[in-house]
Amino acid sequence: MVVYELNGRKPKIHETAFVDENAYIIGDVVLEEKTSVWPSAV
Repeated sequence: MVVYELNGRKPKIHETAFVDENAYIIGDVVLEEKTSVWPSAV
């Protein structure tokens, strides 16, 4: 998983969220409980 801050805003990822190691999470993003982001998602 790649996490990037954008314009001073960093993603917030709940501890139960699944984020694939090939996904990119960028900027003002909130992943709530039991959410998922799969391969190659940006």
